[in-house]
Amino acid sequence: MSKSFNKVNTNIDLSLLTIKTEKEPKKEMVTKINNSIVKMDTYDELDNRNIAIKHAIQILNQQWRLNGLRPRTIDSYNYNFKRFVEVTKVEYIHEINNEKIYQYLSSFKNAKDTSLHGRLKQIKAVLSKCHDNGWYNSKFWTNIKIKVNTSVKEATTERELAILLSLLDKSTYSGLRDSIGILLLYKTGIRIKSLGALRE
Repeated sequence: MSKSFNKVNTNIDLSLLTIKTEKEPKKEMVTKINNSIVKMDTYDELDNRNIAIKHAIQILNQQWRLNGLRPRTIDSYNYNFKRFVEVTKVEYIHEINNEKIYQYLSSFKNAKDTSLHGRLKQIKAVLSKCHDNGWYNSKFWTNIKIKVNTSVKEATTERELAILLSLLDKSTYSGLRDSIGILLLYKTGIRIKSLGALRE
């Protein structure tokens, strides 16, 4: 698979953000029986949730970019949600429900709980953004959970940290840099990728 799969378009199209969030007034559906007009039902001509998945994803991508999400995170959301759409065959936002989410999760044969948990977490992140946009009235997906048994790793002790730092030559630039990085990781819990992206 190409590395450019679902790469984020960096151009911002503000016209995508003008989608209606208010429901149109209800319209009456009528039919004729023996040349008499009979009221049959009412329907929303334009339901704010009746948004095509393709259009919704375009909007979400631009919102994520404007919110400062990292491109790799956005690519991951796109990849996972595209797979969700392919498996469940949904075309509109309002078609997504708990049954569709379970259908998607069950499509992974012999998958580990941790893998399913990660995929579910991403689907929930996308749907939560849809909720924030007013496309859902409730977060119906919150009750779907996957129990993951994780082993807790033992934390590094200060003695072990001191031994590691003593092995570095702090008189050199790289030794000093690595020592500061290790201390930052230990004291703050910052992720190593975020540590590498720090600038003055």
